[in-house]
Amino acid sequence: MWRVLPDRQAESPAPQIESNELVLDGRAVRTQRTFSVPLTVELEVATEPNSTNAAFFLQFDPVDAIQRNTPADFLAVKLRQVEAKKTSILVWISQGAQPRHLLPMDTVVAHQQGSPYRLGIESKADGLALHIDQETFKIDAAFPYDQFYVQLRTFPPPSRWRVRSFTVR
Repeated sequence: MWRVLPDRQAESPAPQIESNELVLDGRAVRTQRTFSVPLTVELEVATEPNSTNAAFFLQFDPVDAIQRNTPADFLAVKLRQVEAKKTSILVWISQGAQPRHLLPMDTVVAHQQGSPYRLGIESKADGLALHIDQETFKIDAAFPYDQFYVQLRTFPPPSRWRVRSFTVR
């Protein structure tokens, strides 16, 4: 299901499977197959206790992204645990050098490390809906391309996140 992308930093460990969970610590993985809209992506992710400034990215890369770890064009959702009680969430589309923020930085209640966030994004006729736990954010934009890969990554190391479930429907 996943293809490991080239390392951005030489010291980033390769993704691993531990206790039936995908463990990311700086390296990215991308789906081997492409997807198209309409769709819903749902996943559960959790930080580990030794993660500092932990950021997790759910990214949608156009089919021409091929092997680049961070292509010039993409749609991304970023979760970043900024302090013990806050997690910031940011959604943007990068088209060339100019990112366009679809959801300016907002904060949600932080989880204890090890407790999963339930994250989902769905394409709808009137835009995107981002779900994080019990909150929903409406985004007035459509997916920027018809065919894309799904990429998961963390940054900066050490920023270990465990992907407990992943579904595309």
